[in-house]
Amino acid sequence: MKFINHKAIGLTFLMCSVSPLAFAQSEEAGEQPAGDTQSERTLDQVVVTATRREVALQDVPVTVSAITDESLAGSGVTDVRELTFVVPGYNGGRTFAVVQPTLRGVGWSGISPSDEPNIAIYVDGIYQPSAQGNIVDFGEVERVEVLRGPQGTLFGRNATGGLVNVITPDPSFSAAGQVSGQYSWLEGENAAEVKGYFTGPITDKVAADINLLYSSTDPYINNLASGQKVGGTDSYNIRTKLLFQPSESFSSILTLGYADRQSGDGNVIAPLGGNTAGNLVPGNIVPTEPFDVAIGIPSKVGVQQYTATLRNSLDLGSVRLETSSGYLDDKVKMNTDADASPVLISQNIPRTFTEAWSHEIRLLSQNESNIEWIVGGYYFDMNSLGIANVFSGVAPTYTTVGFNRLVGDATVESLAAFGEVTWHATDKLNLVGGLRYTTEDRGFTQEFNGTTVVSPTSRTYDKMTYRATAQYFFTPNTNAYLTYSTGFKSGVYNSYGFAADPVRPETLDSVELGLKSDPLPWLRTNVSVFNYDYDDLQVTARASDAVGTSTFLLLNAAKAEIRGIDLEVQAALDENFSISANGEVLDAEYASFPNAQDYIPVIGAGGLPVGNSVSAVDASGNDMIRAPRYTYSLNATWTKPLSQGELAFNTSLFGSAKVYHDFNGRLAQPAYTRLNAQVSWESADEDWRLVLFGTNITNETIYAQASATPVGDIVIYERPREVGVRIERKF
Repeated sequence: MKFINHKAIGLTFLMCSVSPLAFAQSEEAGEQPAGDTQSERTLDQVVVTATRREVALQDVPVTVSAITDESLAGSGVTDVRELTFVVPGYNGGRTFAVVQPTLRGVGWSGISPSDEPNIAIYVDGIYQPSAQGNIVDFGEVERVEVLRGPQGTLFGRNATGGLVNVITPDPSFSAAGQVSGQYSWLEGENAAEVKGYFTGPITDKVAADINLLYSSTDPYINNLASGQKVGGTDSYNIRTKLLFQPSESFSSILTLGYADRQSGDGNVIAPLGGNTAGNLVPGNIVPTEPFDVAIGIPSKVGVQQYTATLRNSLDLGSVRLETSSGYLDDKVKMNTDADASPVLISQNIPRTFTEAWSHEIRLLSQNESNIEWIVGGYYFDMNSLGIANVFSGVAPTYTTVGFNRLVGDATVESLAAFGEVTWHATDKLNLVGGLRYTTEDRGFTQEFNGTTVVSPTSRTYDKMTYRATAQYFFTPNTNAYLTYSTGFKSGVYNSYGFAADPVRPETLDSVELGLKSDPLPWLRTNVSVFNYDYDDLQVTARASDAVGTSTFLLLNAAKAEIRGIDLEVQAALDENFSISANGEVLDAEYASFPNAQDYIPVIGAGGLPVGNSVSAVDASGNDMIRAPRYTYSLNATWTKPLSQGELAFNTSLFGSAKVYHDFNGRLAQPAYTRLNAQVSWESADEDWRLVLFGTNITNETIYAQASATPVGDIVIYERPREVGVRIERKF
């Protein structure tokens, strides 16, 4: 079995390897006299919660990327999916409104609301189960942590390949706030965004905050069938927190959130390579440019989300008791012209409704001892209703309309107990061991056109996952670690397909060797090497049946083998210039996948492709979907002090090798780069900031989604070049 593409390794090391983390000089460094040396400057030390404790990023034996709010804004990242462009090895794939993240080749291609991603998404440490609702825009965030590798002990649930944790600010007893307004242009159309964050005390024991966001984009995609533009988006997001802190030993934070995102570009599809069943009708319009489409119905993705969480912390001296509870209610409505043509071949009108509760309790040691521990319990309950409404034209005229309705109702109830111990065996050696036991009950029922096709049924799954780590500190600033860990995701039912039985659970065994070092105060170099054995991975493909393109096959690929290298370099080259670089080289392939579904283009009478036929192929040895051979990110910032403030220039470049979107490698995104840049001025008192920015400056054509279906090959593109101005005010 081959290991790593050596040409890709060479390219990545030449590019240095990058992650756009914050690079600010320390206050002490900034006060050095003019003759200061490089050794007197330092990089910021980032604190993360990857181990459910606040620990310095360089000391935690996990590969973590911590992206600050400033880096997110500079890279044009507005939601979890767009982390693709700042975190090498992460791919925020999607199928229409469904977020399908992949990390180090481990990913999820499901679309059924009864299914959940195996790259778990958290907000403030609370699990967010709805892949349909996770497309909502970020509000105010402190940072985003991306943890690589299975997190089967402390986070546990469906974190087979890693997780994303969005950290938002908590209320403060010191009054503060900031507002910003942004105006930009893309494809000649207007976009605007307004954000506000305010926090302060209500009493001496109660503080509150509120976070507001509104963004709007005018339609910018040309619909050649109607002569009008489509793709406009309006997004509202409000979140408020209430902090109750009656004493130094106890605090409670209640969070309430509401998001409403009405998007016209989330499912505006075009025929990739002109392959559409619309070509069966003479005179069909086939677009050839990336932001041209020819569709018969208005496309729409509407997401309405309500959230509520309660987090409590009680200091009991030698231990701390923490609890966290979360509630989520998602409603998602979509209208999709599935054949990507003005001909009525297939139009999908799906609706999903998700309601979920989660509760967790943790007890953590906090005394001065050579042993640290954490134990806890977790409960999760979710109900998901998926409704697929499909309108289809009848050959040969496609004027008579047929209608089918598929309804799947799924439930899941899960209990887990977990614990982890860290033994500081010596002043240089740490040994970590953790266990998590999970039991999960899944239920399912289904109707087709009002008739029950799957009577109420259920399955129960039980699994023990674990982690063992040895970490050695050669110096206080350099440590190495070796970790063996496991991940697990239970079997799931398919609401959008005809199957009475769930697929098998998937499991992952991981070995990772890492080195983290700050050899100089101004230089950081981190590297990790990993190897995964991935069994029974759950994959999704389009079905070909009576309901047409609204149904999906959910199946198990037998086995995958994944290995790779992550590398990160950060340097403050002088007091005004800093760079960062990180990258990943990846070899991810299906070791055994003998009955993969493949779609083969069908050529019509006029020589045009008119859809696809379905066949089974042996995909063993093929590259995995959304797992490019290399990805990298480069970031550079230069500042210039002025008499009335500071001028800053920032550029960031993201690059990726070819990205496959189907099991047999026919649909592929060519290798690409994405360049962003911004120039900013900040006032001397840091109260005002003016930013001129550009994202995707070279206007690269990047696939957000590419899929093969019975009625053609379809594609949705990432947003084109966008340039704009933003003004920020802090007080």
